[in-house]
Order: sequence, then C-alpha cells, then structure tokens
Amino acid sequence: MSKAKAYKIIESIIFIILGILIAVSILNASILNYLLGGCVTLLGIFLFIKCATEQKNVNFLLPTGVASAILLACGISMLANYINAVELLQKVIIVGVLAIGILLIIDAIVRFIRKQNTPGITELVVGLILTILAILFMVIPEMNSYLWVVFGVLLAIYGVYLLVQTLITLKK
Repeated sequence: MSKAKAYKIIESIIFIILGILIAVSILNASILNYLLGGCVTLLGIFLFIKCATEQKNVNFLLPTGVASAILLACGISMLANYINAVELLQKVIIVGVLAIGILLIIDAIVRFIRKQNTPGITELVVGLILTILAILFMVIPEMNSYLWVVFGVLLAIYGVYLLVQTLITLKK
C-alpha cells in the first residue's frame, strides 16, 4: 500500500470520527467549540505530518504546509476561545448544504438529459432534501441545534464513502 492510500484511509477515518462526534454533541455550544478546535488542530497536525513525509525535499510553503499551519492556528484559537467557531460554521454549513443541494439538482438534470435515470433520480432526491433542509435552517433559527446532527451525519457518510472508495482501489 502506498503512502497516498494510507493517508486517504487515515483521512477518511478522521472524517468518520469527526462526523460522529459532531452529530452527538448538540448539547452545549462550548463543548462543540472545543470539539471543533480539537479536530481542526488534529487535522492541521495530520496535514503537517503529511507535508513533512510525503516529499523528499520538505517544503512547508507548499499548499499542504500552509493549510496545516492555518488549521493549527485556527484550532488552537478555538481551544483558547479566541474564535467562536460555532456561530461562524453554522452559517458556512447552511450555505454549503444549500450549494451542494443545488449542485446535485443541476447534476441530476444533466443525468436525465444523458438518459442516466437511476443516478439522476437519486441525486435529485438527495439534492431536494439538502436544499429544503438548508432553506429551513435559514428560515427557522430554532432548527440550528439540529444542523450539527445533519452536518455530522453528512460528514461521517462522506468519510465512509472515501474509505470504501479507497478500499475498492486497493483491491484492484
């Protein structure tokens, strides 16, 4: 197994764990802020190690190194309560879910034009669900406590998808 595949497996496991932790931590915003800070810090450390070990000539000024430094700084700032990640991320997640929902709807329309009905129907249903959820989160602020559950579940599903995709490529 190559380093790239090992990193993909580790990255997907981090997404799964992060998604589960976010989904179950709807009780207290400060706990969520610490959790996000810890996870962002861990992701920064992971990217830093990846940058340091992936190349023969280590250069931290490449995009991975810069991203790792920014993530480390943001994660530590969240842990020190300098950045309130919960409020900021709520808005980003809502807009992101809306954008992904609309993107899935557009992709479904393209699939229907290409006569790929089965994936088109699946994408259309998921796109409509995500779009409606995002609009509900925008219109009804009381639903924002459930936003983290939805986001955590979506993040965990994405991690599982990445893991399965990587394991399938390993078998080939």
